[in-house]
Amino acid sequence: MTHAQPRDVRPPLEAQGPPDSVGGPSFAPAPEQALLRACALADPLRSAAAVAEVAPRVADWAALRASAVHHGLVVTLFRRLSSGPAAAAPPDELDRLHALAVANERRSLVMGGQLLRLIGLLAAAGVEALPYKGPVMAEILYGDAGVRQSVDLDLLVRPRDVEVAMRSLAAAGFRQASCLGVDRERLLASESEVAFESPDETFLIDLHWRLGPRFAHASLGADDLFAHARPSTFLGKELRVLSRVDLFVVLCVHGAHSHRWDELELVAALGAWGADASPDEWRVLFERAAALGCLRRCLIGCRLMRDLTGCAVPATIGALLDSDPLAVALARLARLRLCDDGVPARVLDGLRGVLWESLALDSRGAAALHFGARVVTPGTWDWESNLVSPRLPALYYLSRPIRLARRYLGRGGAD
Repeated sequence: MTHAQPRDVRPPLEAQGPPDSVGGPSFAPAPEQALLRACALADPLRSAAAVAEVAPRVADWAALRASAVHHGLVVTLFRRLSSGPAAAAPPDELDRLHALAVANERRSLVMGGQLLRLIGLLAAAGVEALPYKGPVMAEILYGDAGVRQSVDLDLLVRPRDVEVAMRSLAAAGFRQASCLGVDRERLLASESEVAFESPDETFLIDLHWRLGPRFAHASLGADDLFAHARPSTFLGKELRVLSRVDLFVVLCVHGAHSHRWDELELVAALGAWGADASPDEWRVLFERAAALGCLRRCLIGCRLMRDLTGCAVPATIGALLDSDPLAVALARLARLRLCDDGVPARVLDGLRGVLWESLALDSRGAAALHFGARVVTPGTWDWESNLVSPRLPALYYLSRPIRLARRYLGRGGAD
């Protein structure tokens, strides 16, 4: 679908310097990284041409495969290389990528079947569940459920249905894998999801009642997302999914908090959305983002989409992308991480990650509130760690900043 509209035209990706640089030297990524960036381009013809140009310069194919897995681009990389010139990749390397791509496609289809079974299982218990990400999102954005890498299955339920959904999964043999021993009231107040492991231990289910970070003020509530859901089909079955506008918003919120923009495929998914968006959808998108308190996170995602996938945006949206200096700065940091030659990308977790996700919120007040809550309020790791007696819950609040700092300094991660 194409729509005539003024566009914010970007130079070819290969010619762009560092993000938002002023008079700096041209940025020349390693061939392995440049090839993955070529795969992320929204225009298939432009992507194929860039892949054919860069692939002969690749020297470290093992590093390329590892990076493709990390960035979620294994299937796209294989398809681009296999459809290009015969000399683009050594035959043995193409065979290795083919094996990875086939395994990914098979797993995605199996996961898709499991997803439909789970939706039916919950429906039988009177619980409506919305799928998002994974194979369903792949079919919506790419027309192919096997393109994305699916590690787990994500289902959204209304807060009132969480307890029934958890009991239904447990009765079907699924084992709760997170938030063990946390009572329902505390769970709903401080977390946004709970994980279950399948009976055969082959996949995980993340059951969400909010999408985004912990604590309601920075997350997207299920009730509102359900109100805007639309009918669709997946693997020949009818089901309800997020609206297209909400899907873009959810991807930006997910990128800002769960991944902090460390996977190119997440940006490529935004490019696939933008390539098929109508002018009205662009307008509604940013109106919806502002209403949900997610405007800055969507500005960051849209800048990354424009700069890394080459997806053109309406001129009015291009002006909006430059209107928030903090969004520009955060997008610059995210792009530097995405374009890092290291595998995996640099870690942005612990207190630094909490600060980053707080700054991505729309106001100083929201940022301060979220940072304070994330640093002080106990979460799953706190309740499960047994470092503080449950008989003295106030100590969790007093000691969490110290424990969070120790965990960050010692292991570079935080819950």
